[in-house]
Amino acid sequence: MIIETWSSPVRLKQNSGAWAWIDTGLTEKDGALRPKLVKAPLAFTAGGKSEPFAQLSTAGGQSFALSWPTPLPRPQVSANRATYDLGDGAQLVVSAMAEGFRYEIVLQRRPANPLDLTLPVQVKGASSGERRKELADAQGRTVLRATTPRLHIKPGQRTTAKSALGAFKSEQSGDNLRVTLDGAKLDTKAFPVTISGSVAMPASADVHVSDEGGAGDPSSPLLMAGGIFGIRNRALLRFDTMALTGQRIIDAKLSVVNTDGPGCGEAGDGIQVRRITSRWDPYNLTWSNKPATTTEGATIVTQSYASDCGRGTLDWPVKEIAAAWASGSPNYGLTLQEPDEANTFDNFRELASTEYGDPGTEVPKLTVVTEPVPSPQVLYPAGPDGVEVFTAPADWKLDTLPVSSENVHALNGADDRAQTNTTTLAPPYFEPASGQVVAPATLAGKDTASQVLSGIALDNGDADETLAIGFESEDSPAARTSAVATAETPYTVTPRYVEVANSYQALNTITDQVLDLDATIPAGTALFATQIWPERNLVVVQSTDASPGLRKALADRYGTYNVAIWLRSESDRPHPNVQTKSSAAADSRQNDTGKLNGGSKFVPFKADNTPSGPCTTAFAMGSATDNLMVSAGHCADGDGLLASAGIIKWTNWRDGQGTIKLPNQPTYYGDVSLIQTGFGRVTSPTIFIGGRDSSVREWVGGRFSVRSREGDQYCVGGASTNPESNGQICRFKVTDIGWKVEYVDPKTREYVGTVRWVQVGKKTGKCPVGGDSGAPVYTFRQSDGYVVAKGVFSGGVGDDAPVQSTCVTYFTDIHDVMKAVGKDIYKK
Repeated sequence: MIIETWSSPVRLKQNSGAWAWIDTGLTEKDGALRPKLVKAPLAFTAGGKSEPFAQLSTAGGQSFALSWPTPLPRPQVSANRATYDLGDGAQLVVSAMAEGFRYEIVLQRRPANPLDLTLPVQVKGASSGERRKELADAQGRTVLRATTPRLHIKPGQRTTAKSALGAFKSEQSGDNLRVTLDGAKLDTKAFPVTISGSVAMPASADVHVSDEGGAGDPSSPLLMAGGIFGIRNRALLRFDTMALTGQRIIDAKLSVVNTDGPGCGEAGDGIQVRRITSRWDPYNLTWSNKPATTTEGATIVTQSYASDCGRGTLDWPVKEIAAAWASGSPNYGLTLQEPDEANTFDNFRELASTEYGDPGTEVPKLTVVTEPVPSPQVLYPAGPDGVEVFTAPADWKLDTLPVSSENVHALNGADDRAQTNTTTLAPPYFEPASGQVVAPATLAGKDTASQVLSGIALDNGDADETLAIGFESEDSPAARTSAVATAETPYTVTPRYVEVANSYQALNTITDQVLDLDATIPAGTALFATQIWPERNLVVVQSTDASPGLRKALADRYGTYNVAIWLRSESDRPHPNVQTKSSAAADSRQNDTGKLNGGSKFVPFKADNTPSGPCTTAFAMGSATDNLMVSAGHCADGDGLLASAGIIKWTNWRDGQGTIKLPNQPTYYGDVSLIQTGFGRVTSPTIFIGGRDSSVREWVGGRFSVRSREGDQYCVGGASTNPESNGQICRFKVTDIGWKVEYVDPKTREYVGTVRWVQVGKKTGKCPVGGDSGAPVYTFRQSDGYVVAKGVFSGGVGDDAPVQSTCVTYFTDIHDVMKAVGKDIYKK
């Protein structure tokens, strides 16, 4: 499989459902110049009128318009650019971009008099931010961003950026943007110079910065990497790599168009690509605050395309970097720079940025080739001798690609419908090949299953720790950032009906019964987990035995084609992640002494008041006055017992039995306990983020609007005191939902209880360890970096090592947690 991702959107989904390439080429329509196909409606003046020279709108009705003081002449149009001749060697060049526009005032020579321009600004339907011109809607979401105009001087000219700072000034005053330039302070050889800015949707993903001074310009059409005339430059790029999570990487390359360089062919020491390892803001980037990088997986390209030999594409091999992202390393982006920045000779590459030109061919691109995870292999087909037996790799389904928010919400609606009509409908699923939600049902349920699903899809965030801001004190500026509502997208989906034999009720009956057959069928004790396989409309039973007697017994009891055995090994049996010993720790998630936060260590006590192994708190529930915190049920020995965080109000777990039904509740709700804080403590709508000893917290902004689905990604933030523990681990992927699983003790391998019902997620690399039980399962919101609660961590598979080839985890969905507690999440 080939996965391609660009540094900005290059295609748009049409009303028909088909995808079309963005085309920024300008055409005249309805008296204005408009791009053929872009994400945000955009119009440039055709000249001769007193009107804005550029107006950008959003689907929500917000708009930003910028005007020239006098009517502009008719422009010269070339591709996505309109050039207006201002006379005296000056031009206004306006360029259409995929998500906005860029404007440039080009001065070919030094003006006779100081330049003093006032450009009227019109903003509709949005408020303005203070830090920079950020336009927000009524919910506080940034919908458009206007960069501050900047003066650009060609590298190597006699006047450097530092000396030019006093000559140029731009400021926003009310509804006017004022730009001034005292040309007398610039050497004549500095010209031509360009004053530029942009207005666009907030999606900039590339910028370059130099040690010459000043901040990078994220709207620049060109990126500079390497050294030229003694000036060091770095180009920074960022790509959405969520689709890489869990993939087996075969090859990967970064492709960027090279527009100029020191020569044609091999030139200098080349330009190196490195993985960035810390946060950076493209709108506030300077040489002094540039992010950290690592040379792990770094590669060098020495090819160069100079202006006299024409532009060409440079390809950097980045397989090792892509593999790091796939296994969970944070994706802060890439930097292009000289291998040795101490060199003094020219070794540069001028590169096309996101804003350069054709989105389809000239935008920086990441191409990754992956190897599919092998499909299950049938050892014994279903037939007269019994049910089917198959094997599958440990990372089965880990290569599942993300599903759109609209389809996830539609799938959730289809599942709610199926659980309301359990005798006629079956569990629904999403079919990647067709991009459809499939609603299986018996013939009697056809009409119900086929009904249209519609509503509002909410953005439930990403398993991307780079989105978080974090703070150590609630009094810090970072902690005072306001919550910003998540994106909302209307959806209307018609599911595809498929006739099946087994209803939800029929499959659930098998799933709920089969693990309790230990003594009644041959090798019954070998069965340890069950789940529904919606695509095949049958129940999968995980077993360490596939003997003829077991196969025939299951076929006789449930039907030959209604059950399949997944043959596993003893090491695949799951276990709770309880820690047996504690250790001293710093004032952090290991020693949460103020308000009680999620993601912190707590110690439950037994009935004789001796401490049990430490666990982790998950999320505060209810309101500020309820002072309730949830964790895993198996962390507590019983109701009413003490814990370092307060009192265990209840637990739905009993050792030797597993999940129990709580009083007056109709079903089982995973692995949950409820803590009432004591000793004067109160709960906080925050969790610890970061590593094992982190003292950084983040606000909880809400919880998932839908139940977990295959392909969802998430983070786990455990507080194990194990010196090798990882703390926060991200890029887990949900591979299965609704499992019933028998837990064993990880050391003795003895049965400890059956958890009903949990979700399953996997990743490669870092894993939770003992002591992480009860940890929060979550994502981060794109809008403000706040945490979105997804569930409570329960247990895993393996030898409890902090790094494994395939890490399997189990968690209780947040919707089941809420049903068990009877309250919603406590959020900011």
